[in-house]
Amino acid sequence: MESKVVRNILCQIEDDVYWPRVDRYDFPEYGFSYLAELGVNPNHSIMRKVINNFLKNQLPNRSLPSSYYRMKDRNNIKSNTELCYYALTLRGLINLGYQDDIRIKKAIEFTLSEAR
Repeated sequence: MESKVVRNILCQIEDDVYWPRVDRYDFPEYGFSYLAELGVNPNHSIMRKVINNFLKNQLPNRSLPSSYYRMKDRNNIKSNTELCYYALTLRGLINLGYQDDIRIKKAIEFTLSEAR
């Protein structure tokens, strides 16, 4: 959690643990995978807050939100319909140890139904 790379990723996250889309590579869809590959502790308080804030915005159709839309605005949350980003998000969250989380299981079901 103290490495420069991890700090650079996490510094983009605002105080209320909203993770804004800063540029082409710094946003949840890539970030969770980067952080998992860097070996961050998913039980660190910052990581738990970021992950839970992201997952609490799961949509009724079981999809996860797209970071193209501001998650702070509940009326503007849109589903992530780009399956490549979506799969990368799931990969990162699974690698962070969330494979048994019911929200991840639902998101996987959504992905499989969309991919078919």
